[in-house]
Amino acid sequence: MNLDMIFGDFPVLESEDLVLRKIEDVHLQEVFNIYDNEMYLNIVGLFLNITFKQ
Repeated sequence: MNLDMIFGDFPVLESEDLVLRKIEDVHLQEVFNIYDNEMYLNIVGLFLNITFKQ
């Protein structure tokens, strides 16, 4: 699937302390490490549970 064709140019949001941009293939290991972290999943799950209950 060609995501560039579907979404076009992906926006980059940037501030002094943070840059949000499209996840590329070179970032896959770091993304995997985040989602492989049980503590992270517990925190996100708790947040999502609170959000959906409100």
